Amino acid sequence: MRICFVSRRFFPAISGMSIYAINLLRQLVAAGHDVTMISQYYGDP
Repeated sequence: MRICFVSRRFFPAISGMSIYAINLLRQLVAAGHDVTMISQYYGDP
């Protein structure tokens, strides 16, 4: 399955959401899914 995950914050910004997202994305990739992550660059307004 192709999955697109969109989040305002992601690494290198450390937050509860970014930790949850990286764990979820790793599990989805390990299960064989094609995952794309879209996020705002840390430091952008």
